[in-house]
Amino acid sequence: MNDTPAANPAPTAAPSAAASAGLSLSHWPEADRVELALKLDPPAEVMAAEVTAYQGGFAEQFAARSPVALGFETETWAWRSLVYWRRQPFRRRVAG
Repeated sequence: MNDTPAANPAPTAAPSAAASAGLSLSHWPEADRVELALKLDPPAEVMAAEVTAYQGGFAEQFAARSPVALGFETETWAWRSLVYWRRQPFRRRVAG
């Protein structure tokens, strides 16, 4: 048995969160269950269009990737702004 850290990663909350979400799935509204099913297992046409876009030239790839990239950038900016904003009163208390 290999007891190296890489072979035995520390337990996380993700499995329990996924299990609890799966157990509550039967209580979700039907529209939410359908939306989740489409995100997890999109139709073949959607997958084919995405693969084609990612295998295309720069313009096709840019059009497919830019909404996702914008989402990541917006999320990161909002998170950093929130953390910075929340730290300001603490900095003023310590400095003053």
